[in-house]
Amino acid sequence: METKDYLQRIFNELSEIRAEIGKLYSDQESMKEDITGIKSETAKIAGIKSEMAEMKSEIAGIKTETTAMKSEITEMKSEIAGIKTETAAMKSEMAEMKSEIAGIKTETAEMKSEIKEIKTEVKELKEKTDSIYEQTAALMEFKTEAMAMLKELRENQKSTFEILGEHEVQIRTLRRRPV
Repeated sequence: METKDYLQRIFNELSEIRAEIGKLYSDQESMKEDITGIKSETAKIAGIKSEMAEMKSEIAGIKTETTAMKSEITEMKSEIAGIKTETAAMKSEMAEMKSEIAGIKTETAEMKSEIKEIKTEVKELKEKTDSIYEQTAALMEFKTEAMAMLKELRENQKSTFEILGEHEVQIRTLRRRPV
């Protein structure tokens, strides 16, 4: 827009110059003096044209840079969309992992409960084993005493056999039997 305004101003100045040239034709003497002025103005216009050419070149460069920036922005938008997609996938995976962790926690709690039950059962079994051990020790002691008594009874029976005689013992054994 500034270029347009600038060109408009140049156009307006050119229009003024034309009007002045028309006035100069009417007066030749003033024309010679004005021609010198016009030459100087023409040099200025040439400078302005040169500046305009430079400005056009700069504007073309700006347009090129703007196009490149638009392309880069489009690429960045595409990359951002890719990142958003990846982020969404990661969020989904994290939700699945949280669900799996919750399941593992539940299983761990169940296992802890089962382990506690097993420990209780092991404790009860140990108590029963200790009781059986004590009973076995008592039975071993009883067996030892019973064996000692049995051995003593055998010795006593031998002595009785010797005292009474073998026949006498057999007779008494037969009498005790029911007929």
